[in-house]
Amino acid sequence: MTSADPAVRLNAALDLAAAGAAAKPALGELIAALADQDGKIRAAAGAALSRMGPDAVPALAEAIRTGDSNVRSVGIRALEEQGMAALPAVPALIECFADKEKGVRWYATRPFRKFGPEGEAAVPGLIGLLEDEDDQVRSSAAYALGAIGPTARDAIPALESLIRSLDGKGWSLQARTSLESIRGRNAGSARDRGEEGR
Repeated sequence: MTSADPAVRLNAALDLAAAGAAAKPALGELIAALADQDGKIRAAAGAALSRMGPDAVPALAEAIRTGDSNVRSVGIRALEEQGMAALPAVPALIECFADKEKGVRWYATRPFRKFGPEGEAAVPGLIGLLEDEDDQVRSSAAYALGAIGPTARDAIPALESLIRSLDGKGWSLQARTSLESIRGRNAGSARDRGEEGR
């Protein structure tokens, strides 16, 4: 992972991704590789970390707190792949809601689609993202709130206002689906239907 040759680093990262949990001894090197200048190496390192299991979560949480936008984006994707095992990273993910890069903000909403009610701590931040300047971020925040379900009831006024402003256009169906999930109707539909807040 420390070779000057990008091809060697990439092959090493791919081998570690294939190793799964057995790659744990290389955890520090993989975290460092999230900052590699080569996007393929960053992606391979992220894949390796996502397959390592819960042992990688604390290091990934720290990486998305302190790394640059590339590190944060790949690190968040690795956490998303961990599913419920990534719950300890919730505070770090919430911090990323305020990132200056819209891509990072969008990625940071995505793990909450899998957390369900256990992602309740993110509700205030997700409500704030409903007013984001970027439609993808707003849509994904709405999707995440719907996945959290009735415990996200504080988002109801903001979602209602958003639906009125959309007036049936764009991704208003996603916002309506999320609103119904929060109200307890068709529970789970925001996670199980195909409208993924692109």
